[in-house]
Amino acid sequence: MSTSIGYFAMANLMCVVMLFLFVISIIRGTDKQESRMLFAYNIIALSIGIIFSIFYVLLDKTPVFAYMEPLIHIVFFCWTASIMAASILWFLYSESLQKSEMFNTKKRRLLLCIPVFFILAVALTTSETKLFINVTANKTVQYSQIESGPFLILLFIVAYAYPIGSSVKALVNSVEVENPNDKRMLYLCAIYPVIPLGAGIFQFIYMDMPIWCFACVVGVLITFVSAQSGKISNDPLTHLNNRNELNNYAIRSIKDKEINGDLWLILFDLDKFKPINDIYGHVEGDKALIKVADILRASCKSSQMHRNFIARYGGDEFVIITSAEAERNRIIDEVRRLMDEENETSGKPYKILSSVGYAKYEAHMGNFAGWMKVADERMYADKEERKKAGIA
Repeated sequence: MSTSIGYFAMANLMCVVMLFLFVISIIRGTDKQESRMLFAYNIIALSIGIIFSIFYVLLDKTPVFAYMEPLIHIVFFCWTASIMAASILWFLYSESLQKSEMFNTKKRRLLLCIPVFFILAVALTTSETKLFINVTANKTVQYSQIESGPFLILLFIVAYAYPIGSSVKALVNSVEVENPNDKRMLYLCAIYPVIPLGAGIFQFIYMDMPIWCFACVVGVLITFVSAQSGKISNDPLTHLNNRNELNNYAIRSIKDKEINGDLWLILFDLDKFKPINDIYGHVEGDKALIKVADILRASCKSSQMHRNFIARYGGDEFVIITSAEAERNRIIDEVRRLMDEENETSGKPYKILSSVGYAKYEAHMGNFAGWMKVADERMYADKEERKKAGIA
């Protein structure tokens, strides 16, 4: 075995160990949401792909494995399967982060995998068809020679199509998003695939250089660190901004001279939320909070002219900061319309209702706490009126 092959194997194994440390950290964590687990599965698939790339290079470059054509085809198929799995798992992870409902059922995910099934079928039969690789015994140098087949490029096209598709979609969606954390997440979805994909091109040219494995580790590290930092500013249940991020945003907005004083805070407090937890359980209560978060996102997403910041203030209270009185009225009307629509179509034995308070920032309020106090007082006045009317 040459020194370069030994270095390639050791470097790749070291990268596999590092990747599995990330997997262990994710699995041992308390956050078991689908997106996080998809990320873990993606890392596992990448690790398996790296392991089989080691075997592939050994079979291709080491004389001791000469003439082992069946073993070469088995390793190639396993490598192909792991790479395809990593590709589609990243796509589903990106879709999950973007809260896309396009592939949220098993049937749709199976349809998504049709190109992958085709590639695996070709890889499985490539020993006979020679479409992906062609293995010949080279007696001069005493090892098997692996040549590219005519359809090998198709394998890379399909493998690259999923992450590139997710990148393009994330970039398009980032244009419509104003929330800093959501925008950062979309940028992450767009940038991460570029690292291993770009490295994969060089790896294909320099087969015995450990390029791709290090690129995978770098990509996973960036994603992992970004996800961890996101927990500092994001509410873990609703994935909205949390109270700490709300406070920071409010301080920045108050100091922003471009606002010109026209800055509105809208406070939503759910009505009769405690009975939902008491009667139907906290799991159902969590579902209700998540639905409210989705309604607030939908209400703000429809705006094309104003920047709207959404946060979970705590418990069953949510805050939106916007920049115009007309937008304030539009958001309140849209939120109540979507809540009514949800109550009519959900089939739930309870209703999602909300009292609303709002306040325009004035200099005499001093800081965020003073601003919030005015909105809170108006919200309680609205709640009392709704109780008298038999609504809240």
